[in-house]
Amino acid sequence: MSAQSLPPGRLRRVCAHEHFTFATTADLEATDSIIGQPRGTRAIEFGINIRSHGYNMFVMGDVGTGRTTTIKKFLEDLTNMQPPPADWIYVHNFAMPHKPRAIKLPPGDGAAFQEAMNGLLACLRDDLPKAFDTDAYYAAQAELVQRLEDRQEALLAELRQEAAQLNFALTSGPAGPIVTPVAEGKMLSPEQFQQLPLEQQQTIMEHQETLDNRLDEVRRELRQLDNTLRADFRALDRRVADAAIEHHFVYWQGEYAAYAEIRQYLAAMRKDILDSLADFRPDSDADQGDDQPPDLRRYQVNLFVDNSLLAGAPVVVESNPAYHNLLGRIEYELRYGVMSTHFMNLKPGSLHRANGGYLVINSSDLENNPAAWEALKRALRDEEIKLQTPDQMDGMQVLAKSLDPEPIPLSLKVILLGNPELYYWLHEEDEDFRELFKVKADFDSVMPRNEDQELQYAYFIAHRCQKEGLSHFDRPAVEKVIEYGSRLAGHQERLSTHFGEIADLVREAGFWASYHGRDLVQAQDVQAALRERIYRANRLEEQLRENIADRLIFIDTSGNKVGQVNGLSVLDLSDYTFGQPGRITARVYLGEDGVVNIEREVDMAGPIHNKGLLTLVGYLGGQYAQQTPLSLSASLTFLFPKQAHFYTSKILFYI
Repeated sequence: MSAQSLPPGRLRRVCAHEHFTFATTADLEATDSIIGQPRGTRAIEFGINIRSHGYNMFVMGDVGTGRTTTIKKFLEDLTNMQPPPADWIYVHNFAMPHKPRAIKLPPGDGAAFQEAMNGLLACLRDDLPKAFDTDAYYAAQAELVQRLEDRQEALLAELRQEAAQLNFALTSGPAGPIVTPVAEGKMLSPEQFQQLPLEQQQTIMEHQETLDNRLDEVRRELRQLDNTLRADFRALDRRVADAAIEHHFVYWQGEYAAYAEIRQYLAAMRKDILDSLADFRPDSDADQGDDQPPDLRRYQVNLFVDNSLLAGAPVVVESNPAYHNLLGRIEYELRYGVMSTHFMNLKPGSLHRANGGYLVINSSDLENNPAAWEALKRALRDEEIKLQTPDQMDGMQVLAKSLDPEPIPLSLKVILLGNPELYYWLHEEDEDFRELFKVKADFDSVMPRNEDQELQYAYFIAHRCQKEGLSHFDRPAVEKVIEYGSRLAGHQERLSTHFGEIADLVREAGFWASYHGRDLVQAQDVQAALRERIYRANRLEEQLRENIADRLIFIDTSGNKVGQVNGLSVLDLSDYTFGQPGRITARVYLGEDGVVNIEREVDMAGPIHNKGLLTLVGYLGGQYAQQTPLSLSASLTFLFPKQAHFYTSKILFYI
């Protein structure tokens, strides 16, 4: 029988014989969440759709109440109608290398641009060495060298002629050309110089000084010629390289004409390549070692956030909201014995991946990461994600040189899941929390038991069976599960929304049906699953029952006795709750001490117990001491097995 063909009325009346299945896959998908809490779902719908700053959500409710499933269902329906957000890339900042630039591109264009730049770099590494290995290039170099040598020879010839007119010769010394006096065509030795008349010596020294000054001028001109030659070589290399790469950059400038930041980056990249041609020369040592030389990595593109595969806005569920998982990280590498990093080592966090969409975090996980909590609030408050390395990582000081990447604008909705205690504590103590999380969605643990919700329970059971490959339930088995839902809620007209427990029961009942060789799960399989649950958890209950049966614990169940009643202590063992009987005794005598709680006097009572006794005292006074004082003394004591002291309990009185 399909869901559409069900007649009206309660499920327990219409589900008589057939097992419950679905007509279409759409029916199954519709049951992944049970819409039983209009208050919570309306708050989620409001929080998701409002776009104002600070309207992030805190979703309250117990684990297993369907809050996460409901949120996912809302987000799936909503995000499919929204366009995917932009890609983000990081590129080298040629003006300030320690500040990588963040560039925004349409979804899919980030990967395309990365591939384009990888191809461009491969072309440059192939084209530039070829451009410097041509006859024309070598001829141009030789021409520049010959021009330098001609000019050098002209300067030296002019100096040589000036020196000859003053009886000096230009010779080569260890540090370059020098001028020395000559006589009769031969260099004048120091001994010969000393034998000359003083006037002639004075004249030679004056000429020597003049020629030395002139030689200094020539040396300066020669050095300038060397500098000019190197500048001419660089200009030649630049012209040759620019001619070799111009068509590449003209093409890509045209392809990305609509993106000003890309055009600026390409222009800066072209200039940097022309300024760093040694990295591409055939005789360069840059290409030795790694497949990709470290000095050429600056021309790569770090595809930081790639949304090319998204069909709508992203939904990210962060199960481990540590600092680096939220804000991203800067990875370090050991190169030549030194810790260093590079903009290609920038890695995104869940804030980056969820940017433009929705980020879901369990607050109990975030509670254990105070640094991440403060960073998350800072990012939401400033509306930007700043990728930074904390001063301390894992207890060790970061000594390596780091980067300061350009922040990325943030626009997303954060959804925190948590319990009411944490919400109200944060709302009271954290001013930023009040400003940033203005939407509260409160999920109840029960929902009304009506026709629609019973039907949704059946949908839920069938979906679990089909999704996990379990045996389907027949009608009485579905009724049994619904009955268990009411028992969990503690009310005949309510159903529990702890769907995690319902799903566990479905799985366990399916196991017992398979164990007994049945294709369909029957009511007796559901009952067997519940019975086995109790058996696995009730060891303490059985021990207490045996003690009562063996008369180790005395509990009178018949007759009357003044001053004694039987009470029930409800023990909560987390996964199992049961009641144990106990004796409550009271003695009254003359005096004015009032009612004395023996348990409190000996520090064996809890606050709930004490509150109950004080309420009893108020009742006695209001009932019997309106006209005259109630002059009596009474003592109360509770006798329960010692095992109860180790578990959460509450006392029920039967008088």
